Amino acid sequence: DLKQRQQQTIKNLAPHLLEKVTWISQLPGSFNGVMLGNEVLDAMPVSMFQKQGGEILEQFLVVQQNEIKPLWQEASALLYQRVQQLEKAYGRFSDGYTSEINFRLDGWIESLAGCLNKGAIILIDYGYAGHEFYHADRKMGTLICHYQHRAHDDPFKLIGLQDVTANVDFSAVKQAAENNGLQVAGFTPQANFLVSAGIETLLSTYDPNDTENFIAISQGVKALMLPSEMGERFKVIGLTKNIEAALSGFAMRDLSDRL
Repeated sequence: DLKQRQQQTIKNLAPHLLEKVTWISQLPGSFNGVMLGNEVLDAMPVSMFQKQGGEILEQFLVVQQNEIKPLWQEASALLYQRVQQLEKAYGRFSDGYTSEINFRLDGWIESLAGCLNKGAIILIDYGYAGHEFYHADRKMGTLICHYQHRAHDDPFKLIGLQDVTANVDFSAVKQAAENNGLQVAGFTPQANFLVSAGIETLLSTYDPNDTENFIAISQGVKALMLPSEMGERFKVIGLTKNIEAALSGFAMRDLSDRL
């Protein structure tokens, strides 16, 4: 299972750290420290909506001839209300406009905030501020599927085998955080966060004469930082509770005012 695979990975790559890692089945009642979530939000289920003829529709799933197929029906009251809020904030959606809403986000942030007594929550994921997420040009939404390093937009293929994800609305993350007593300490592209946090200093500790290892490490850093790779597409948001110190990762470029 996942735990066993994680244990084996740590054992292979950093065996001296294995005894320092503890797996838990539930969040602690009171926690002081740092919570790190890398690509957690994008894996959460989302609700799909579409604007048609001035009406707001919601996508449901039906089984027809042993196949799962999409069915657009009148939106639930909850989804209808949220779409109206989005249109009020970002402008009315055009006919055929399709996108997603993560209704599990609020409860998830609430659970983290509830157990965090003092510390920070760092979330890393691909996504946008709300005005970019629901931009008129992004009229087909952000849902995407990955299978064996290939991307496509049909979630009804290879069911159970492929990864189905949606981009993160970081403005919604900010709102959920503030609703639960957290402060937004910063929001920035991953490349800026890593530079501010000292990745170049860390890279300098590796011996360039160890050519094979140094090239592998350097290529990994490039993938994390290049705009054409993960540097701009991935964002980092920092949420804090009961701490006053600034988080160094947001010193270079803080875009939280855009959320």
